[in-house]
Amino acid sequence: MYLSIIVPAFNEEDYIMECLESLRAQTITRFELIVVDNNSTDKTSEIAVNYTDNLLFESKQGYHNAVKCGMENATGDLVTVCDADSLYESDWVETIYRVFGANTIGIYGSVNFHDGHLIYRTLIRFFCFTIFMRLMRIIGIDVCNGFNFVFRKDAYLKVGGYDPQIFDNVGLDIHLGRRLKQLGRPRFVPALKVRTSIRRISERGLWHFISVNLAMYWAFIRGKEGSTSYDEYNVR
Repeated sequence: MYLSIIVPAFNEEDYIMECLESLRAQTITRFELIVVDNNSTDKTSEIAVNYTDNLLFESKQGYHNAVKCGMENATGDLVTVCDADSLYESDWVETIYRVFGANTIGIYGSVNFHDGHLIYRTLIRFFCFTIFMRLMRIIGIDVCNGFNFVFRKDAYLKVGGYDPQIFDNVGLDIHLGRRLKQLGRPRFVPALKVRTSIRRISERGLWHFISVNLAMYWAFIRGKEGSTSYDEYNVR
């Protein structure tokens, strides 16, 4: 097995260095690191070039397009799409290789935060992620948070990937996990740990985060699609 790590980035100069440093500090370094600059106007690419194996530029704006560019250039049979504002534990890649079996379609891990007020981020992690993720899994929905989700590239392509012409709504990672179940259910691995930024929850407000996600999961439960586009949800 060989892992391709794709980091789509748009104006991430404040975060991307720490993200890439955490990936370069892995206990196992058998992977390729691809950064896709999606029309950044800051120093994102100037920073990334010092860490990446392959710095790409995608002129068509949008997360889906940046990911598509990375996927087309990824050489690994395993792929993960990392957020530029997330930090990866030093044994993250090691854990991926250790738990990914021959019949595994995908794995996803736990969520924590590296910024924000300690009490605020602890409560959000506990109620909105830890408890909620386990409850959703019980009813058959895998909360495959994109910044901590690894899957087979051939399986990703077989079920349609993140094609923006088909899947453009919030929760595209959860939607991908649901489609991957056609081939085998993704496995939840608590030991696969990532700390991400709480900035979008803080900027848009906790109620916005909760309401959009509740509407999304309610739509999934009813077999429908969410009504908010991914890029609209993540606009900054």
